[in-house]
Amino acid sequence: MSANISRRVFLNKRTISGTLFCGLALAPVHAGERNEIKVGLVGCGGRGRGAAQNTLNADPNSKIYAVADAFMPIARAAAEGLKDGFEDRVDIGDRIFAGLEAYKKVVDCCDLVLLCESPGFRFRSLAYAVEQGKHVFCEKPVGTDAPTVRSVIESSKIAKEKGLTLVSGLCWRYDLNVKDIMERVCGGEIGEITSARLNYLGGRAGTRPRLEGDTEMQAQVRNWYNYAWLSGDFNVEQHVHTLDKGLWAMGDVPPATCYGLGARMGRVEQPDYGDIYDSMASVFEYPNGATLYSYCRQQDGCWNENQAYFSGTKGFANAGLWGRGYISDLNILNCTNRFAATSTRLTTANIWRKRR
Repeated sequence: MSANISRRVFLNKRTISGTLFCGLALAPVHAGERNEIKVGLVGCGGRGRGAAQNTLNADPNSKIYAVADAFMPIARAAAEGLKDGFEDRVDIGDRIFAGLEAYKKVVDCCDLVLLCESPGFRFRSLAYAVEQGKHVFCEKPVGTDAPTVRSVIESSKIAKEKGLTLVSGLCWRYDLNVKDIMERVCGGEIGEITSARLNYLGGRAGTRPRLEGDTEMQAQVRNWYNYAWLSGDFNVEQHVHTLDKGLWAMGDVPPATCYGLGARMGRVEQPDYGDIYDSMASVFEYPNGATLYSYCRQQDGCWNENQAYFSGTKGFANAGLWGRGYISDLNILNCTNRFAATSTRLTTANIWRKRR
């Protein structure tokens, strides 16, 4: 790299490794030649702290400059915890903010903002950050209902017009092994997609107890995962990763129709589990007859799987967890049973992709 090319110009032309910016170019953060990137964190739970660490690992010139959370103890704990291993690059000082409006204070003083608060609030944080001309990592899901999603779509358009970098947390889009399988699927290796099974089947998720003195709003925000208006339910909050693989395989074209059902059988304790379900199924139909079947479940003592299966006119594909996947042709139908089919898939070297 020429010594006359500033680091910020270089950033605009390269790919930054790590979870946060993998696969995307970061536009210049500041008009001057300051090499420092002031990073603000909104939402200081486990995912927020993880995103902050990803950012520090991705770029040695980034520093955590401000944090905010709905609850001050959580914000303070994150500010202190991030110093472990990065003490010289955590320059927060007194820029520790709390409350549901605290995101504005972080946006106002930083170059890059990590939006990791409860999903129900992300749409407004994103709108404000884009309005202020800031680059954004917006964790998934970006919205929890139709109005918030429409707001995010509008913010995305504005960000593009302003030349801002906006990245979501749909991490499989950046995984090299999953990209390899999906590029082959999208490239027609298994022919035209006729159907897909999109499974995210796991155990019961946790809950957070109400604290003495909490208002109803505080209790729900603290236990956000278990309230649909804050999480979108786990069909949106978690299963979105596998649903995204289905959309990816269909060329990012949305289906023409969708219908589904849901129920709650296991986590019925109140108020611990709010109003979310523990099992859901959906069917997505395309004009050409292709049908995507979606299943997600969070119940203990059941068979678990996190996989996306695709059937095409020329063969089959699987884009699995942590990059495990395969491509096979129609000859697999000659197997006498499902066990034999699975064995064929796993022992045929040219269709099995191990994580690099």
